[in-house]
Amino acid sequence: MLRSHLEDPNWDCKTFLQLALPVLNRRWAGYRKVKSQVCKRVKRRARSLKLANLNEYWEYLQKNPPEWKELDACCDITISRFYRDHDVYDFMRDEILPGMVGSNKHGAPLRIWSAGCCSGEEPYTISLICAFTLPKMFSQFTIQIVATDRNQELLQKAQRGCYKSSSLRELPENWKQVAFELDQDQYCLKESYRKPVEFLKQDIRSHHPQGTFKLILCRNLVAMYFDSEVQIQIFKEIGNRLEIGGYLILGKHEILPPGLEDFELHHEHFRIYRKC
Repeated sequence: MLRSHLEDPNWDCKTFLQLALPVLNRRWAGYRKVKSQVCKRVKRRARSLKLANLNEYWEYLQKNPPEWKELDACCDITISRFYRDHDVYDFMRDEILPGMVGSNKHGAPLRIWSAGCCSGEEPYTISLICAFTLPKMFSQFTIQIVATDRNQELLQKAQRGCYKSSSLRELPENWKQVAFELDQDQYCLKESYRKPVEFLKQDIRSHHPQGTFKLILCRNLVAMYFDSEVQIQIFKEIGNRLEIGGYLILGKHEILPPGLEDFELHHEHFRIYRKC
């Protein structure tokens, strides 16, 4: 009976999220196309509390403030694939990464931060790009990739580096054949391609990796799901960790909020910014 009550159209998940997300400083607009993932978690949470419907869950939230933290954890979007938005990665491969290595006169490691890395597909894609393309242009270089996410379960999956074939469908086929080993029904990334990536458990709203970076990817995360106040706070911190002339890459449908003077738009279609 609980399951059927939670589908009550008089208090559907859309209504619930439109009320709850602003309390969490999140944007309903960012969740319209992906709300089903969040709704499944929210309904599962309500059932675990033995609540009859989302109306009761809303009332429970009002009486139990610590529960907002549990709801916040339900709101993370975990959609990720290798080479997702392939044209953005192609631009990184052809323009950004070679430019970074070519202009690095001191030989120091080039540091890259993948924020909101989910289960590792994004930072590993960068590792693969560096491994398969940069040696053709440069005899020596060192890349260090720091990948952060607040979901411990996703980070454990990332460290294992094993994925369903659907996660690799946009990856160049020859890279897939060379860099992965088939283990039953999963493709596992070989250790040499995992080695440049360090995973850290961090919530981007409160913690950030140490040091500075030449390239930061914050795609389909801050500008998509958080309100403008939180966005400005986070992007200021990101700006503090981005080197002068370094790149910030957002999702293709995201823009920086106004008032961030440290950044200039470098590529409008791909939403790539540079630090002035």
